Amino acid sequence: MLCDPRQFEGKPYVSGSHDCYGSFRDLFLAATGEILPDFARPEGWWDHPDLNLIEDYFSLAGFEDTGFTVNGARPMHVLLFAVASSKINHIGLYLGNGQFFHHQYQRLSIIEPLDGSWKSRCVKVLTHANAKQHAMGNLQQHFEKQPIYAKRRWLRG
Repeated sequence: MLCDPRQFEGKPYVSGSHDCYGSFRDLFLAATGEILPDFARPEGWWDHPDLNLIEDYFSLAGFEDTGFTVNGARPMHVLLFAVASSKINHIGLYLGNGQFFHHQYQRLSIIEPLDGSWKSRCVKVLTHANAKQHAMGNLQQHFEKQPIYAKRRWLRG
């Protein structure tokens, strides 16, 4: 399945539907054909000490830890981040050529460089069996030649 992740950029943040998981889920579906569960995500779940939604639900959805650090990430690997927190509270999808897709709280969805700031917050790299089968080359071909993030600065919202 051929997928251009740039079509998923620039979408406004909506908690529980077009947040980091919802936007990731939409791109993952387009790239692999795999429908991921749409689990409930209450506003501000990341501030509740008893809720570890990302860690709890990703294993149920068929994702496995690659054992890689962020420097070993390959296209279609899922990047789990701890942003201003000690627990995982943000998701991104590695696209190749040092770029990843994500959707930060109250910003527009974006493809941007996986730079030092983001690398230092990445705590886990996951993979999914269907991502390996369907999309490794499909997303990568858009990003191997040249980075596109320089043209997308206006999306930073």
